[in-house]
Amino acid sequence: MESFTLRQLKLLQSFHPKETLTASQLAKELKVSERTIRNEIKTISQSYPSLILSIKSKGYQLNEKSPHLQLLEEEGGM
Repeated sequence: MESFTLRQLKLLQSFHPKETLTASQLAKELKVSERTIRNEIKTISQSYPSLILSIKSKGYQLNEKSPHLQLLEEEGGM
């Protein structure tokens, strides 16, 4: 598995169970642009499909049922 950048780890750690966050909320929290958030989510999704869910007109949510999330938690990345 690929390792995450520091910014990607911070992005993933921004999510809480069953919480949906918009690109704007994530951008403000991480002090980056919304475009950067979308690019980071796209990059993460290429390596870890279904880890982050995109919910139309609501935002992004960490997929608690993703096998990738379980692996990350076991490895201490989350």
